[in-house]
Amino acid sequence: ETFVVFSYELPPESIMIRLISILTRIRGAVGWSYRDVQRCLQGGDERVRPGLKIAELHRAVAELKGWEKRLIVIYQPDWNVVDVVRHCHEIAPKIPHLGAVIVDYLQLVGPPPGKYENFALEVAHTARQLKRMAVRLNCPVVAAAQIRGVSIANTGEIPFGTLEDKRVLEFIAKRRPQLHHLADAGGEQEADLVLGILNCQADYFAVREEAGLEQLVRKETGNAAPFEVGVIKNRHGALGTSPLVLEA
Repeated sequence: ETFVVFSYELPPESIMIRLISILTRIRGAVGWSYRDVQRCLQGGDERVRPGLKIAELHRAVAELKGWEKRLIVIYQPDWNVVDVVRHCHEIAPKIPHLGAVIVDYLQLVGPPPGKYENFALEVAHTARQLKRMAVRLNCPVVAAAQIRGVSIANTGEIPFGTLEDKRVLEFIAKRRPQLHHLADAGGEQEADLVLGILNCQADYFAVREEAGLEQLVRKETGNAAPFEVGVIKNRHGALGTSPLVLEA
């Protein structure tokens, strides 16, 4: 299947570098950071940081090239939702198996032309157009959306520890995304399914930084930090949460 991604923040080059970096960390012994990959691609093999293996980078690039016909990244930050829908209808007949259309992210997509009383109505009309497109193309349309964070005041004292510490995980669980975090600007009323993804490590680091506490060192390895996916709206099934396991 082929996946079409409309990126409103990152150009294709940045997305490719991120994917290469991820592949080196999953497949390799050490792994390359985003900056390591960027520096080498811009300056050649002589700019490789000591300790990194150029063969790992070459293998990742080759693997990514194998996905070339399965991943279409479109970076047109000035397009509104009408432009997105029109383009999808133009290219869909040329794609034998369309897996999904992914939009990153919903609040950045311009609404259909017209006058709206507020931003929430703009997002709602944008989401409605994307849903109609999903029906017409008979494929999933996934729209990422920013949410309002959970106030530190509502989560209690911030524990110090690692992600193996039960107290830390219980604290992070209080910050699970909920449907009301999308209120006013999430288009959730149009969605058949809303998933909330909790990145335990990123959320823990962010809340400690927000509170002005000691910053922890982020480590980039091939092993993903704990993730949790929550089904917080489901028109055709149950709600619930489950650990998210990343495999490549």
